[in-house]
Amino acid sequence: MPKVHLGLMALLCAAPLSAFTSFTSVANAQPGTTVITHGYQLDATFPQWLVTMGTAIANSPAPGTPTGTVLRHDPASGAWNQLFGSGDPAGEIIVLFDWAESSAWAPGDNTRVGTADAAADVLYTALRDPNIPGVLNGESLLESSPGVARPLHFISHSRGTTVHTAAVRRLIVAGFTVDHVTTLDPHPIGPSANLLDPDPITWEGVTFADNYWRADGCDFDFGCLSFDFDGEEIPGARNIDLGLDAFGFIDNRLAPCTLEHLLVHGWYHGTIDLVAASDGDCTISRGNWYTNGGNGEGYFYSRLGGGSSMRPCGPTGGCADAGRTSPAPTPSIANGDFEYGAGHEAGWRWHDGGGSGAIVADAGNPHLRLSSAGASRTHNSFFIDDTATTLDFNLRVTTADPAATLEVVIIDAISGLESTIASRPLATATSWEPENITLPPGTHGATRLSLRLSPTSSTAVVDLDDFALGSSPPPAPQFRRGDCNADQLENLADAIFALTATFAGGQTPACFSACDMNDDGGFDISDPITLLTTLFSGGAPLPPPNPDCGIDPTADTLGCLGGTGCP
Repeated sequence: MPKVHLGLMALLCAAPLSAFTSFTSVANAQPGTTVITHGYQLDATFPQWLVTMGTAIANSPAPGTPTGTVLRHDPASGAWNQLFGSGDPAGEIIVLFDWAESSAWAPGDNTRVGTADAAADVLYTALRDPNIPGVLNGESLLESSPGVARPLHFISHSRGTTVHTAAVRRLIVAGFTVDHVTTLDPHPIGPSANLLDPDPITWEGVTFADNYWRADGCDFDFGCLSFDFDGEEIPGARNIDLGLDAFGFIDNRLAPCTLEHLLVHGWYHGTIDLVAASDGDCTISRGNWYTNGGNGEGYFYSRLGGGSSMRPCGPTGGCADAGRTSPAPTPSIANGDFEYGAGHEAGWRWHDGGGSGAIVADAGNPHLRLSSAGASRTHNSFFIDDTATTLDFNLRVTTADPAATLEVVIIDAISGLESTIASRPLATATSWEPENITLPPGTHGATRLSLRLSPTSSTAVVDLDDFALGSSPPPAPQFRRGDCNADQLENLADAIFALTATFAGGQTPACFSACDMNDDGGFDISDPITLLTTLFSGGAPLPPPNPDCGIDPTADTLGCLGGTGCP
């Protein structure tokens, strides 16, 4: 089973008192991590507003905590570089995620298909196993101490909201809890551009979600002459329509800082720093943007904003309200089956991946081809957790070369150390065949996958597809038959516990297999009778595992849900 970190407990909302009710956050005093991500960038330039916003948050620490630290992600190396702050892990850590290059789509450019989801994989990996600089080295972005989770606040704008949606999904599936998700004018670039961005979603496992949006009907998808995208509401979040339409029709035709879509992250910055005149890219005009000069709105509901105890729930949304979606696991290797099509490089280029191997299609099936014209390809960093045991893919040798091999290399995304986990001869042409490579010890964590034709001048041509991580089933739990109440004893109390659970609505057994005293594959009145007969009437000893702990030698569907009192 994956390691489950102790997250923040889900907080319940009381019955509505008026327009909304509130709950009290327990996260205020804990050092946390804030993640800020930009949206679509026309020229692949990292926007300054993230740096300004991160610095403002670092300068507004919770009472009794040190100034925060701002880190920026380096898409080429996967490292976090310190930009500002104390470097004290007891303070807030603010991380700025850079996916500017892979977001830089223009009309007619389909090479960025799937890049939002692939960027989310890189972000998730960097959060799980980060290379933190300076005095923070060795600290975790997700834990303030072993087993104690850092409260997480995700802030994103525009297309970046789809990156955060996918990254938060991965965290929750891995067993983490996310305290706060803030979306600013969310806008996935979808059908008109065919970029297949995931829709922004509020997941179960997020404690509080707020969404600040506006729309003037002049979205690029509908033929406007600039990129003033319309935002949208997100089910399950507290949705606030900011308006911001006082600038009128002309704002869609002039300089970027008059685009209402961009003004939304400026508005939010103005609720972090109540006197700021600029967000680093654009002027903050307080006027009628705010109901109270920015005080008591927006960032106010964050852990550091002072209003987390007044987060609205109920009719206005935000807490565990209607509209939440239960997250399901994602593919273990983003675009590992090359689903986005020939020539579409999501997951295999823009961050710390790349190479000359071509993404082609035969009979409508996109896949990776290695040849002397393009002898290698490396996937962006992704996370291999402890449950993964194999790297699985399909392989076809279309042109054989007795002197050639396919090298499958795992690269530690932090240290850069390489480990060749397979060297596959290419001496014989084959049809598509499955390959299953056992992952050796030390190849888990933040990882890159590199496929290489050796030698690069070989005449071999090899096709690869459907990359995924395989997992072995978890080991069978050990238990002691007869120890129904899991107190590491086998006595009358176990019979009483079984009878109470069966007939009197008592506590559910943590291990039904331990309560199956006669090993008939069921749990009923015959089980406590069997135990009582053994204890007091000279009955036969209970079936194994008994008297020592062990696994069930008999196949059944009972199993164990929790602790068994055994190793």
